[in-house]
Amino acid sequence: MLLLAVFCVAVTVVWGVFRNEDQWAWVLQDVLGIAFCLYMLKTIRLPTFKACTLLLLVLFVYDVFFVFITPFLTKSGNSIMVEVATGPSNSSTHEKLPMVLKVPRLNTSPLSLCDRPFSLLGFGDILVPGLLVAYCHRFDIQVQSSRIYFVACTIAYGLGLLVTFVALVLMQRGQPALLYLVPCTLMTSCTVALWRRELGAFWTGSGFAKDVPQTSWAPAPTSPAPPTDSDDPLSQQPAGEDLAKRPLPAEEAALPEEAGVADSAGDHHSPMASTSSPTNGDQVQPSSVVQPGTSA
Repeated sequence: MLLLAVFCVAVTVVWGVFRNEDQWAWVLQDVLGIAFCLYMLKTIRLPTFKACTLLLLVLFVYDVFFVFITPFLTKSGNSIMVEVATGPSNSSTHEKLPMVLKVPRLNTSPLSLCDRPFSLLGFGDILVPGLLVAYCHRFDIQVQSSRIYFVACTIAYGLGLLVTFVALVLMQRGQPALLYLVPCTLMTSCTVALWRRELGAFWTGSGFAKDVPQTSWAPAPTSPAPPTDSDDPLSQQPAGEDLAKRPLPAEEAALPEEAGVADSAGDHHSPMASTSSPTNGDQVQPSSVVQPGTSA
C-alpha cells in the first residue's frame, strides 16, 4: 500500500507539472480520470431504476441547456460547457479543469503537428450513464439473469457514444453527450425489462429485497414422547418394562396388599386392573407395602 501510494502521488505531481504538454500529458490525465470514475461508480449506488431515470432526465436537460441554449445568453456567443471543458480562448496558458478524458484525433493533416486537436469526453458523460449500468449489473446478480441487463445497457452506451462522435464530426461543434446516451440507455433497459416481464421489480428495485419464506410450524416427531405427569391415569401410561419401573402413586401404596389384589381380581374396569397384566408379557413385581404402625 505504501508503494502504491507513492506511485499515485508521483503520477499526480508529474501531471501537475506537465499538464499543458499536449504530446503525452493527456495519458496521465486519462489515467487519473479513469481511476476517479471507477472509484465513484464503486462508491455511489442508486437503489432503484426510478432514481436512475430521474437523475438521467434532469442531467439530460442540464447538459442540453448549457451546450445549446447558453450561446444565446452570453455576449461572446460561446457555450459555457465548451468553455469549461476546453479552457478560456483568451488566456495564454489555456488552463482547463481536469474533468475530461482527452484523446488526440487521428488526423493526417500537417496542421495537426502544430495544433493537435483532441476529442474530449466529460466525466459526467461517463458517471451518469455508468450509474445506470451499475444498477443493471446489481439487478442481474439479484435475479440471476445471466447479466442480460448489464450487457444490453453497456452495448447501448457504446452505441450512444458512437452516435455522439458522429454528430460531433457532422456538426463541427461541441455536443452534449447525454443527449444521445440517456435515450439509448434508458430505452434499452426498459425494453429488456418489458421483454422479461420484470418492469415492476426493475422500476422499484424490489428484486433486492427477496426474503426466503420462513415456516412457523415444525414437523411432528416420529414417535410420541412418554408423558411425565404422574397424575394421569395408569391406563394412559405405556405398558411393559417402563410400567414396571415406574413407582406406584402414594395413595395406592398406602392400601393393603390384599385389598389391591382383591380389587384387581374383582373389578376389571379399575385402573389397576388394566395395568396388572402388561401387554408384552413381563411380570410386574408388587412393591412392598408399609403397614401403619409398623416398621419396614
